[in-house]
Amino acid sequence: MKIIFKLFSALNRYLLAFEKVSLCILLFTMILFSFGQVVARNVFSSGFIWVDPILRMEVLWITFIGASLATEYKQHIKIDFLVNVIYSAHLKRIINTVAQVFALAVCILLFFTAASYIKIVSPDTASTIIHRIPDWILKLVIPYCFFTMVLRCIIHIMRNYFGGKPDFQEFDSVSSG
Repeated sequence: MKIIFKLFSALNRYLLAFEKVSLCILLFTMILFSFGQVVARNVFSSGFIWVDPILRMEVLWITFIGASLATEYKQHIKIDFLVNVIYSAHLKRIINTVAQVFALAVCILLFFTAASYIKIVSPDTASTIIHRIPDWILKLVIPYCFFTMVLRCIIHIMRNYFGGKPDFQEFDSVSSG
């Protein structure tokens, strides 16, 4: 079991690096495209027809990748009322674990829903934003991000269960003792 969670942790580190770089690139190109579009419309009285659909897709990507990163840093939507009222560390861990299990169930449901959506729209190859790239390929970010949220919820549950240490060092002390 220790090996599985070390693998999850390693996979999570790579996904985090990928998401952070992607977010920076997307935000930079989004600012560049929107600024260029404003300049083109106001200075040259014309614009690029392809910029607005790409900006819409970049907003989708930034939103979902940002939500995935928020899950990693436990900054996603949650209700902290009970955790702020209770002073017992053990009880707080139990409440956090139950909340993470609930979030895990919701993310699994949304992952399968997003995958079904992609399966439904994938035969439609006529709808394209970028030349020769079907829309459904660009929308694969939706199931990807719900998959990463599932992975991160599992990691958070295991961290809560084993004492909250982020490095998985607790598996060494649990398995040897």
